[in-house]
Amino acid sequence: MKFTNSMSPAVLLWTMCHALLLRISVGQIATQQECETTNSTGFTEYRACLANTESLNNLMISARVEPEDYTCGYGQTQEENFYCTLDVSFQCNLCNATDPSLAHPPSYIYDQQDPTQPTWWQSITWYMYSVPLEVDVTLSLNHSYTINSKIEIIFQSSLPQRMILEKSSDYGSTWQPYQYYAYDCGYFQMAATDELSLTSPTQVICSEDYSSGVRTVFYPGGSVIFNVENRLALLTNSTLPEEFQKAYESNLELQAFLEITNLRLKLLYPATDGLEWTGQYYSLIRYYYAISNIDTFLICNCNLHGKFCYQDSNSLETICQCFHNTMGKSCEQCLPLYNNRPWMAGSALPFPEGTANECEKCNCNNHSVSCTYSQEVGQGVCNDCQDNTAGISCEICISGLYRNSSVPASSPNSCIECNCEPLGTMENETTCSQYAANNKPIGQCSCQENVEGRACDVCIDQYYGLLLNETEGTCKDCSCNRFGTVNASNICEKEAGQCPCKPNADTRTCGQCKDSFYGYPISENEDCLACDCNPGGSISPACNKVSGRCTCRSNVTSRQCSMTVQGFYFNYLDSNSYDAWGADSDCIRTSSVPFDLFTGRGYQKCYQGNQVTFRGVTAVTSLADNALFYRPVIRYTYVSSSPWLQANLNIVSAQSDAGTSLCPVAVGTTISTVAFSLPPGESTGWYASSGQSVMLDRRCNYDVTLRLTNDGSGSEEIEIDSLVLLPTGDSFPIYTQGDAAQRSFYDECLRNISVIGKRQSAIDLCRDFMFVVSTESNDGAVACDCDPTGSIGSSCNSYGGECVCQVRVGGQRCDRCLPGFFGFTENGCTACDCDSTGSLSLACDFNTGQCPCKDGVALRGQRNSNDAVSDRRCQSCLANYYDFNSGGGCMACLCSAEGSVNPQCSDTGVCECKETITGNKCSICVQGYFSFSAAGCIACGCNLDGSTDGTCHPDLGTCTCKANVQGDKCDQCLLGHFNLQPSNPNGCQPCFCFGHGTQCNAAPSYIASAITSDFTQGSDFTPTSVPPTPQPATTSLPPTSSTPITNSTPVTNCTPTPNCAPPPVLPTMPSFCASPLSCSTITQSSTLSSFPIGSTTGWTATDPSSLMANPTSVRVLHPASLPLGSYVYLRAPRKFLGEHLDLYGQQLSYTMKLDTGGANTTSARYLTITGGRSDMGVYYNQEAFTPELTRRTFVATFYETYWRVVGEERAPNVAEFQEILSDIKALVIQASFGPGTASTFYNVRMDSAQSVSNPADYSSFVTVVEQCTCDSSSNTMGLSCEQCQASTYRQNNVDEPFDTCRPCDCNGRSTTCDSVTGVCQDCQLGTIGDQCASCADNVQEPLCDRCMPNHYGFGTDLFDGACAACNCNITGTGGATQCDISTGQCPCTGNYGGMFCDSCQFNYFDYANGCSRCDVCYDSISTEHTDLLLQAANLTSFVETLWAADTSATLGPFIERLMATYNQMLYLVLRTDEVIREGNNLTMTVATLNTTMMQLLASLDGTIKTSIQTSQENQASIEGLLDQARVAMVSIELALINSYNGLSSGDIQSYQLTLGQLVTELAGIQTQLTTLSSSVTIRELLLTQQVTDLSLAAGTAVQTAEEALMTVQQAQSVHDNTTSHTAALVTKANEVTTLGQQTQQAVSEVMERAQMAQSAGEGGAEGTMSASIEELRQESDDVIQEAMSKILQAAGIEAQVTAKQEAAASVISDVEATGTLTESLVITANSTLEEVNARYNRALAANQSATEAVASSTATFTAAEEMLAIVTNFESQSSAAQTAADEALLKQTSIQTLSSETTTIATDLKAQLTPINITAQEGLTKANQALQSVEVEAQNIRPVSQKAQQLATESATKLQDTSEITNSIRTINATQYQPAKAQCDLYTPDLVTLEGLVLQANTEAQTATDEALATEAATSKLLVDVRNIQQVDLAELPALMVRIEQARATFTQGDFAQLVTLLSQAVAEQQVWLDNTQIQVTEMQEQIDALESFKVSQ
Repeated sequence: MKFTNSMSPAVLLWTMCHALLLRISVGQIATQQECETTNSTGFTEYRACLANTESLNNLMISARVEPEDYTCGYGQTQEENFYCTLDVSFQCNLCNATDPSLAHPPSYIYDQQDPTQPTWWQSITWYMYSVPLEVDVTLSLNHSYTINSKIEIIFQSSLPQRMILEKSSDYGSTWQPYQYYAYDCGYFQMAATDELSLTSPTQVICSEDYSSGVRTVFYPGGSVIFNVENRLALLTNSTLPEEFQKAYESNLELQAFLEITNLRLKLLYPATDGLEWTGQYYSLIRYYYAISNIDTFLICNCNLHGKFCYQDSNSLETICQCFHNTMGKSCEQCLPLYNNRPWMAGSALPFPEGTANECEKCNCNNHSVSCTYSQEVGQGVCNDCQDNTAGISCEICISGLYRNSSVPASSPNSCIECNCEPLGTMENETTCSQYAANNKPIGQCSCQENVEGRACDVCIDQYYGLLLNETEGTCKDCSCNRFGTVNASNICEKEAGQCPCKPNADTRTCGQCKDSFYGYPISENEDCLACDCNPGGSISPACNKVSGRCTCRSNVTSRQCSMTVQGFYFNYLDSNSYDAWGADSDCIRTSSVPFDLFTGRGYQKCYQGNQVTFRGVTAVTSLADNALFYRPVIRYTYVSSSPWLQANLNIVSAQSDAGTSLCPVAVGTTISTVAFSLPPGESTGWYASSGQSVMLDRRCNYDVTLRLTNDGSGSEEIEIDSLVLLPTGDSFPIYTQGDAAQRSFYDECLRNISVIGKRQSAIDLCRDFMFVVSTESNDGAVACDCDPTGSIGSSCNSYGGECVCQVRVGGQRCDRCLPGFFGFTENGCTACDCDSTGSLSLACDFNTGQCPCKDGVALRGQRNSNDAVSDRRCQSCLANYYDFNSGGGCMACLCSAEGSVNPQCSDTGVCECKETITGNKCSICVQGYFSFSAAGCIACGCNLDGSTDGTCHPDLGTCTCKANVQGDKCDQCLLGHFNLQPSNPNGCQPCFCFGHGTQCNAAPSYIASAITSDFTQGSDFTPTSVPPTPQPATTSLPPTSSTPITNSTPVTNCTPTPNCAPPPVLPTMPSFCASPLSCSTITQSSTLSSFPIGSTTGWTATDPSSLMANPTSVRVLHPASLPLGSYVYLRAPRKFLGEHLDLYGQQLSYTMKLDTGGANTTSARYLTITGGRSDMGVYYNQEAFTPELTRRTFVATFYETYWRVVGEERAPNVAEFQEILSDIKALVIQASFGPGTASTFYNVRMDSAQSVSNPADYSSFVTVVEQCTCDSSSNTMGLSCEQCQASTYRQNNVDEPFDTCRPCDCNGRSTTCDSVTGVCQDCQLGTIGDQCASCADNVQEPLCDRCMPNHYGFGTDLFDGACAACNCNITGTGGATQCDISTGQCPCTGNYGGMFCDSCQFNYFDYANGCSRCDVCYDSISTEHTDLLLQAANLTSFVETLWAADTSATLGPFIERLMATYNQMLYLVLRTDEVIREGNNLTMTVATLNTTMMQLLASLDGTIKTSIQTSQENQASIEGLLDQARVAMVSIELALINSYNGLSSGDIQSYQLTLGQLVTELAGIQTQLTTLSSSVTIRELLLTQQVTDLSLAAGTAVQTAEEALMTVQQAQSVHDNTTSHTAALVTKANEVTTLGQQTQQAVSEVMERAQMAQSAGEGGAEGTMSASIEELRQESDDVIQEAMSKILQAAGIEAQVTAKQEAAASVISDVEATGTLTESLVITANSTLEEVNARYNRALAANQSATEAVASSTATFTAAEEMLAIVTNFESQSSAAQTAADEALLKQTSIQTLSSETTTIATDLKAQLTPINITAQEGLTKANQALQSVEVEAQNIRPVSQKAQQLATESATKLQDTSEITNSIRTINATQYQPAKAQCDLYTPDLVTLEGLVLQANTEAQTATDEALATEAATSKLLVDVRNIQQVDLAELPALMVRIEQARATFTQGDFAQLVTLLSQAVAEQQVWLDNTQIQVTEMQEQIDALESFKVSQ
């Protein structure tokens, strides 16, 4: 350790003297003078509080070590906690934080040292070398102190090599160094300074005297000193204490330097022996810090208003003990009433007593408890003057009172009422003067003419009779008083002077009112007023005729005797009540919390047969009669559905408490017996009827017994609250003299107060009635009787007499604890703290505190379930009980002795069971076992497919089966069910059988199959937009495979010709109105897109434009035109429809993903099927099939519980569900999911079953197909009885499988018929008709077994069972008509022949002449002729057969089909010609397209090659520049090293030269990098231009591609790849630019560093230069590293460019899609730009709207100022506007309504402004992102803030100047008096003088004002919202509102009509602004929605 020996004796002496001065002056311990003393006369002398000096060890401080785990003893291993000393003793030990003997916590730094047992804090060792061992030790003093002496730090270890002592004066927020300590101060770049070499008291030095060196390191226990005395010695050369104190107080910098709140020691390098570099463990564990003690002396800073600090017991804060009338943590404030001058800190000058600068008490004449210093007034202004005083010093009286000069000004009665005589004052004014002036005394009233006296109560000379009826010298000379005479007559009796008086006027001149009237009229139209003395509070109805004051009963006051005297009260009507809690009863006494449902401590919980006896019942009355009629009331709670049937109330006279009684009734006499029922109700009451009233004598005591006889059919429990004796109304004049309405009201008061639930409303509404009854019954008011133990003070509420109770104390007298508390004492009661779970009630015993425990819950002292003794709070169960947390009490464990291990169960009641035994009581077998016994249980062996949970009957072992399963082991289906499956919630599925059978089994030989669609082109999806091919007209042809689904179009009737070919008739789509889609959502367009095109196999979509084809999927875009809530749906093709009963229990799945957007989940109908007879629709509800951005497969299972019926939102029953599956008519999948979404579908799969003819070849079969046993009565057959049996047909002639079949009805002439229509087939020969009921044509009736005569053909095939006429020619037959019955050959005669004998035989002629033979020449061709005839006959027969037989009902007649075929051939020829022409056109178009494409490809290839070549050139250029940068970086590093070496050698000039060269080189590098950045930017622009050229070329391709739409659509699938390629290319170009900019920025920063270093070198600051060079070297290293990183990134760019070159081929192949995409991107970009501009404009508009909002709010505050002025003026007008106040009373309802409306509008304005604020913020954000110019708009709002602040300042100034306001009030009173009087005269005819209601009017008006203030608060919220838009500082506005409210409270209310008008105008302006803003927001939202709809997937 270094020491300085150069101190001379003189200097040493000087230092010792100044140290003594420091002790005397700063320490302030010499005089120990008192802060203040009071002599015998009461005068207090104040002196500066010279604080005591305290040791650091005695303060309440805390220590903290950082890092926290650097204290020794907290390590995880022994190596971390092991240490050895550095001294020669080399002692080793362990630290252990958990062992006090081995612990070294931070608190040992400042503890009191015991020399025999030293303690110290110790850090960890340097075992983690080379991590620096740096530790911060911080002491927090929790208050501000001034250091009074040196700071001494005693180390247990060797002194550190380096450390810093720091201090904080702001509790650790900022830190300043006190002193640096180092073995070599060069480490801190400071020179070592001796402590005696200080040049300034606050100089921060570095000392080398206290740090370990090579020679001192082995000597621990040294001290480190921070010397304060040496610094104080620099203050002055004088040795005089006073001069020293002056110097100290004037040196604020030194005072701040010595002030501390925290002290911190930064330990930077421990003492070492120099071997730390070896890293050896046993060397490193010797290096650590250990501090034994830190001590100094300090003075607590109390501003010389306190001597010392102490710890507050409540806040635990260190605070000063203040004197001099100050307060605060550091005595920085004056006491509330001591602000007569500003607070100032004390001063130690003049020495030695100093100056106290105490706070001075305001002169408030004992009428105020606080004051505020006013700079304008120059003294303190009293706050809230009391005792009717006002003024700066509460020296004057308020209006209506004046100074009582007979008492001191400080007396509470210093102000007395003016008591001006109304008849003698002007305008009946009641105020008087506050000062004596103009020879008039103080308190002088304003007298009218001819009246004088202070109170204006005497007449002037020569007048008489002002107050008396008859007197000489009246004030009016012989004339009648016009206001008192009829018709204002002035004619009186000449002798007596009697005038004609009005009805209520009297005396000779009619100058007085009659008895019971007062208030002589002041106008001709008025009369005297009725006294209206309170009938209960007054003795008589008469009052003082002048003042109207009535004569009151005892302790009653006010003019009408309607108020009680202080300390007295009037009772409630139910004051004579008796709580059931204290009654004698065999019920259960109960209390509960909350206690507002009963009236006393509690209630009696009773049952049938119980009784409650109320003892000591008395009659309370002071009426003349001793007896009074009462109507008993029983208050109770009875929760039941029917009333308590019967209860009895018996009243019996009882013995008096005193033993002797004046009661006229003998003890035991029954007074009354009443039977009644108790209606159910909560907190209700039974109120005896008038006939059940009872007369009770006040001299007697009674026992009243309630017997609960019969509860009837209601609840068994009833809660009895109390007995109340209500006096009957007819006992009081107020009742008997009232009209019917009043008596009804009084009766209602009595009824309501009898019910607990209505009691408070009765108290509120019936106050006047209760006052009359109470004061009349008690002959006045009742004295307060507050219990001194439980009440606060002795006063009570004048209404009801309730005292002010201690905490948790209740009762009218505060004489008991409230329910829920106990232990009634003078400090209140203690909370029961009953456990709500274990207690019957939260109310405990009022004395012991024992809570009412529920059954099974442990009481105090009982053992509980935890085997512990319980307390009183019912917190645990009894032993062997459980279920405490249930809240229903505890239940006995009841553990089975056979099955459990011990009798105590768990908290849930579960006993500890033996193996295979379970149950809460261990009384049953575990699941899957049965046959309980002590030996265990047997396994159930249930079939898991058919059982619910594998459990069985505990005794029989029968399993619990699912609903449709049977068998002991649940292995069989119930009859009528089949297909036992584990996934079926019911086990087996019901037999469907179309209702024709109840039994079925699984059909054999069925294997699993599936119906699938994979959406690959050529399978279920062939996209097309080609119009449908027209087809020839036909009603029988089904749609071909090339016919899209269209609407059914009616066919016109026309002849099929080539020119008549109507459109084909196609099947109508199934109705979807019952599906999850409304008819307005899914519409059948004229042509729906389909895939494939045919409706029989292809999927269809509800919106054709939404579909996009991919090779292996289909993409669906949500059309922007769809209404909100509508979606696109895919509908399944025919193969998914029809009969699919085998789908029950199986699954349908589809795979899809969401490509863009977010799915709207408002629609839950993702999969819907429709079918069955009623077209019922159901949708899948088991899972929300919400698509995601990744491919996902959704699976739906076909159980009815998983589906919901459309429109009914219920699950279908199994019959409904199977019916749908029996005939699925539609299957719909939701394909789009809201605006901006696109989805892709990959496949659909639906499970099925397939029958196989060779089952032996299969090993696995399914059982989902039923094989029903059809009912014989149904005549059905098939697997599901879906077919009719042979010779049967459907019941209703409709092909409906649900209908039964019946036998064919063919009259026994056929055995077969049509299975649907029942039309008979193959009728018996000769019969025809639907039932073969008729004979065929020409067949003989009735047997139809032969032809009719002259007919033939029966039994042959000629006429299909009919007969034909013979038609024989009688010429040829010789008159015969019958032909052969089989062949029809007629019997020809002679040479006649032919079938009908109507021609000649062969080779004969001349039929008319009998047929002559032909010439012989014809015989030669007879053979050939015969053959021809035979062939002709055969041909004719064949044609007839075709005509007769070929008439197919399905295909149509042959001729029609022939004509149709002909028409089709013609159509095909025409169509072929069109196709050829279109093919030729297409060939030409394709050729043109190919040419254009080849040109485009060539151009694109050249462009890409050019781009690649340019990129390669850019890369080479970049690499060259980067190489130059690297070389430059190396040069920089070398130059920096040389510069550093030059500095080290002291060659500053060489350093400057080298540094200058370095700056030059850096400038050159910056230029190169700037060139690089420019080059990169140019390359980027060229690349961007190339992309633009590519876009233009692609645009040309778009125009050509539109001519070949099909080709372009096929290229669409590759557009995503092209987008990503183009985007990546632009991104990489941007990255190159960013790299250049970053490199340039880094070099610029290096140059700035170098220039700073050069400047420092030129300045010669060697130390600073070294630090700058070191930082510069580090920065250069960082730049070099950054440059290397950039090189690597450039290499990455090179690789990416190469990859782009390789990807060029892909770009060329995707060119067609690029055209379409590029055009779309251009459109989208333009749209986005427009939207951004629009958003920016809307943001500007929003800001403008906000500005207008603030302007509107400013107008509102202007209105508020006007309101303030109005309120201020009201004070000056109060005397003249008393009648106007009455009008305000009349108008207060409308005022309240308008104010409420104003508040509502302001609230709505606030609510509506919230979305406006959000929308405006969104617009600001968008505009900021697009143009970054929103900061300009922020300037627009700042003037508003400045205006608001100016307004606040002006308002504050106005409100502070009370004196000026007072003078202004007086001026207004003088200048506006006459106008106000004239206005008052206008109002006077319409007003009624109601003096008693003036106070109420003022109260109501104040309420209206408060509601108006709510409008101001809402406006303030509006300004806060506006501030949120642009962060406007409107913090002054709330303060303005507070000051306005304070001003309003200072004055009374004013012209409220004008106030409401102003507020309404402000609200109207706000509403207009709100409407305009709302329109702007709506427009903005619409534009935002439009922008969102144009989002394009990337």
